[in-house]
Amino acid sequence: MFGYYENHRDDMGQAYAWYARDNHFAPHFHNSVELAYVLEGEIVATLDGVEYPVAKDTLLISSSYTVHSYATPASSRIIVAIIPIAAVPSVRQPLSKQAFSSPVCPDDKAHTLRAIMELMVQNRDANQLTMKGLCYTMLGMLIDRVGLVE
Repeated sequence: MFGYYENHRDDMGQAYAWYARDNHFAPHFHNSVELAYVLEGEIVATLDGVEYPVAKDTLLISSSYTVHSYATPASSRIIVAIIPIAAVPSVRQPLSKQAFSSPVCPDDKAHTLRAIMELMVQNRDANQLTMKGLCYTMLGMLIDRVGLVE
């Protein structure tokens, strides 16, 4: 699967999150970790040529340098977050050499992942410490829930 390199994502100094509706993203890749939480509907993600349906209340994880794209078959509302590896220096080493063992992570009954993603959107223009804390919390939870592989 070919994709274009989004170098501007790797130049970002801080994580950024936003809402998207019925979005389609062309195949692309970058060093940053990209997350997409499905709030409504469903998206179909293609990561390194493999399709993954991502349903409501599920988080999609695109590890560093994974070629990924999204499509919305009918309708969707999602939160997208980009976490530059440089913004999380304590996990830079493992994330630059390892990938998440699964690109799909269902949320728990308390909707913890959704709450963190919502906070990332609400605090995207806040001080760097707040966003950095949210990034570490999210990445730590994902490492605990799905793990990393070489």
